[in-house]
Amino acid sequence: MNTFELMAFIFASAAFIFTLSAFSIAVSADAKTKKLEKRIEELERNK
Repeated sequence: MNTFELMAFIFASAAFIFTLSAFSIAVSADAKTKKLEKRIEELERNK
């Protein structure tokens, strides 16, 4: 494996890891948003 192939592999790996972490952050944020929406609905019902 020459230097160019190694650099391309490292770049592709980094891009893949970044994509996975961005996806997990998005899923986590979505779950938190849904919890907040449910909480807001509860508070509005209890007025």
